[in-house]
Amino acid sequence: MNILLIEDMAGMAIPMQKELLAQGHTVTWIVGAARVEADKIVGIRASKGLRGLAEDTWNGESKRLITIDLATIDVALIDGGLIKPVSSGADYARALSAFGIPCVSITGGGAGAGFMSEAGCCAALPKEFVLLALRATVLDFQKLRLDRQGSSQSMLSFTERTRAVHRAAVEQKKRFRTGFALFDKRA
Repeated sequence: MNILLIEDMAGMAIPMQKELLAQGHTVTWIVGAARVEADKIVGIRASKGLRGLAEDTWNGESKRLITIDLATIDVALIDGGLIKPVSSGADYARALSAFGIPCVSITGGGAGAGFMSEAGCCAALPKEFVLLALRATVLDFQKLRLDRQGSSQSMLSFTERTRAVHRAAVEQKKRFRTGFALFDKRA
């Protein structure tokens, strides 16, 4: 599948991109966009050398722009807050879902799931659980394209179960591994 990953924190996006590529998907990663149109996104590629939780920025460098034809995208994973000029994940969700592309909201802690759903995302995962969901095949893009409601419910159930396991690990002072090095180091 051709996956559009829209995430401005390299420490989150790079592991997601690696996992998606390892699963045989094609990934286009952008940190934001200069413009979102009905049939294309003029996206902004990530800065070189960005790491960890640092959010990217864009100073108008045209060499970082990439035009994405929405007809080439199968599924999108969208963070809720991105770099400017198009800084709301809702703007991407509206355009992509209007084009018929299933969108998954991947906001921190799942906090933006409500406004992202209203904008057109058919499913949501806290971004810190995305790698776990990919590895557990809960985030199954083929199923998402065929059964958006069923996929959404599966991801919601997975999130609830994973949060319970995480809480139990914290209470027992045990390590909880998300697959993201920046979180797993702190645990």
